[in-house]
Amino acid sequence: MFMQSTGVAKTAEQWGTMALTATATAKDITCRAAWPVRSWGDALLDFWDDFANDGRLEGRNGGQDPDARAMASRGAVLALTGFQYSGMERSIAFAARPGVHFWSNGAAWGGVCRQDAEEGSAAVEMEVLNGSLELSRFTLHSVGEIAFDEPTTLAEGETLSLSFAS
Repeated sequence: MFMQSTGVAKTAEQWGTMALTATATAKDITCRAAWPVRSWGDALLDFWDDFANDGRLEGRNGGQDPDARAMASRGAVLALTGFQYSGMERSIAFAARPGVHFWSNGAAWGGVCRQDAEEGSAAVEMEVLNGSLELSRFTLHSVGEIAFDEPTTLAEGETLSLSFAS
């Protein structure tokens, strides 16, 4: 998994990139099943401090912290859908993978349905099920990008239909 920060000053604490990989045998791999509930950024800092100490992770699970949030769900959504969101740029992106996918940006959540038409073209319907979402750009990786003349706001229950052609 590869993550990077965008729209953040290079001198900011949040700036940078991070890649998580595993090259060890299965018996040597450690993992963490949950994020501890802390203030913004502290859960990630706890993760990094623990990992940087010896290259291994101590477990964090719901039994130790009843408010812990499952880590697997966050990573799985990103890995399976290619989901990327930037509030500063008002942009959202998905992998060019047909199907129905969940998305969430912290202020809103919903689903996006992508269907293939002819080779190199696709139809997308994105629905906001909770909250509202303001978009200036929608991208399907390896297919195309649609930039709106004016930011588009989708309220709860609204659907955005887009067509990508080769």
